[in-house]
Amino acid sequence: MKFEQYNPEEALQTLIEGNRKFVADEGTTGRHLSQKRKELILEQHPIACILGCADARVPPQLIFDRKLGDLFIIRVAGNVLDDVVLASLEYGVFVLNTPLVVVMGHYGCGAVDATLNGHNFTSHIRTLTNLVEPAVEWAKTQEGDTLDLAVRKNILNQTEKLHSTEQIFKSKIDSGQLLIKSAYYDLATGKVDFID
Repeated sequence: MKFEQYNPEEALQTLIEGNRKFVADEGTTGRHLSQKRKELILEQHPIACILGCADARVPPQLIFDRKLGDLFIIRVAGNVLDDVVLASLEYGVFVLNTPLVVVMGHYGCGAVDATLNGHNFTSHIRTLTNLVEPAVEWAKTQEGDTLDLAVRKNILNQTEKLHSTEQIFKSKIDSGQLLIKSAYYDLATGKVDFID
């Protein structure tokens, strides 16, 4: 399948036109959004925080068929957890009172693949691959599809960090006010499996 290539200006204009349609309720992602936007001006009440990969093929609102304001989404390549991501999740949980956090990775994750294939990044990308490295090293010791094993292990590792190293969530988890789940998205089928 051939994909249309955009130069930077064409991409910008596409986004501008998409936003124009959104503002005018002419968008293809939903109708009559102007009323929903008005409802959300002063407050939001998302039903879940999603820590997902920044991959353009993995848009949580579409994947979970949710409306504007339903999801508090943090997207970063490799769905990795660092201090800024953690702060965003804390905001979602403690300020917005979101009852669910989902750490979602996906089939064929490029950040995991880059780490697995030993690309010697010297830029900021190395910061990201360092966070993925433990999953890759574990997957290399297992039998099976190393990339897929590493992707799944990375999801679980990031979820475990939320459970074990961040006591801040413990009281909400213990009281039943918060659930943290791991999820794997299959690009081919569109199905999300909760893997923990």
